[in-house]
Amino acid sequence: MSMIIAGVMSGTSADGINVALVRVASDEALASGPSPHKQRADFTLIAHEEYPFPAPIRRAILGMMNAELARVADLARLNFLLGELYAEAVAKTARKHRVKLDLVGCHGQTLYHQGEAGRFLGRKLAVTWQTGEGAVIYASACAGCHQGPRAVPYGGIDLALSSAISGPNADNLVNVVLNGLPAAAGARSGIMPGFAATLNDRQLVALANYLRGRFSDKGQWQDVDKSVRDGRSGRRPVI
Repeated sequence: MSMIIAGVMSGTSADGINVALVRVASDEALASGPSPHKQRADFTLIAHEEYPFPAPIRRAILGMMNAELARVADLARLNFLLGELYAEAVAKTARKHRVKLDLVGCHGQTLYHQGEAGRFLGRKLAVTWQTGEGAVIYASACAGCHQGPRAVPYGGIDLALSSAISGPNADNLVNVVLNGLPAAAGARSGIMPGFAATLNDRQLVALANYLRGRFSDKGQWQDVDKSVRDGRSGRRPVI
């Protein structure tokens, strides 16, 4: 299997958006063996581009970063604005280098990072916050396969029919997003890469809530944060 992936990053210096195009080729022969998770992969950097933030946007990011006081409305607007800028940067890079992307991974813009745990509302927490709207994440990272014309195994999975999204909690969905779906031996079934190293916890929560609201007629899940924590800790629900 070979995929072309765009990795997107904007660091705490807030100087701009970096996009790297990488070709990932895995040994499909290993996918049908007894341990499908153990696949070899080769990574080739195709291209890299940088898009500086306009001065007003950079000032806004730096002004909200670690701010003692910020308006919720401005944080929400920045959230969507950055999503649009990331999408534009990815599209420009793909057009310039004439590639068709299979996947986009975006770290998001860090606005706050607290590495040491501190007390907050009766709990001790270490936190980090990278802004990223769930709908934008879905559009950039998921829609190409889940809503595109591709057939199984690289597409063709209707999320409206997914038991992971309609289930009583977010455990199964989080497990799939984190770990992916390996190729099934002897069967033509959907495959999906894992996003454990690509999406942070806040983005996973936002994505899960968005998918539940868009592709299910059931109410929103409770404790999606717990599902993400359990998934990160290695708990593997039955799918």
